[in-house]
Amino acid sequence: MSDRALRTGDEIDDSDKKEIRKAISQSIERVALERSICREAVANEAFYLLQRNPAWGRNATSARKRASFLRWEGNCYRCKTALTFEEAKFHHLRRGIPDQHGPSNLVPVHDKCHDDQHGVSKGSLSKGSMKKRK
Repeated sequence: MSDRALRTGDEIDDSDKKEIRKAISQSIERVALERSICREAVANEAFYLLQRNPAWGRNATSARKRASFLRWEGNCYRCKTALTFEEAKFHHLRRGIPDQHGPSNLVPVHDKCHDDQHGVSKGSLSKGSMKKRK
């Protein structure tokens, strides 16, 4: 690794994103060709890995959620009222940072509070990260 400081997801420019996407696409193509497996199957496995890897995957493990719930003492991060672990949704304050699933970045919220955070209307199928406003 170089002496250059690691950048977070917010600090990656469009040029870097293009190169990352190109490298991932080339890796999928290479593995598919080497293993005689269709690209879609390789891409599905890569997607599964990206979602489930406990160190850097998109989804926090139950243990990480439990640690967050305890860190926030069973209170909703947004409205500060009590909630149970079962009803808690877990919101990332930031993505693409070291320890993104850590208790200081992964916060318990009520479902409605989570929807409000993301600007989602009731009954909408749209969930997830808010788009950056220009």
